[in-house]
Amino acid sequence: MISLIEPVSAAAIAVVFRGEQLSLPTAFGMGVLLTAVAAPAVTEPRSAVATPSATASAPD
Repeated sequence: MISLIEPVSAAAIAVVFRGEQLSLPTAFGMGVLLTAVAAPAVTEPRSAVATPSATASAPD
């Protein structure tokens, strides 16, 4: 899932450091990818999130 951020960061770096123009389709695509990455984190129920105590193994 995190690999979806690579094209977004590449486009942002090109705009900031190289002065590239950000077209409307590119901006829309960046928004779609960011939404695809953020949506599962927002919609996932809190009870499904693992806590450190729940994932720790029992001592031997």
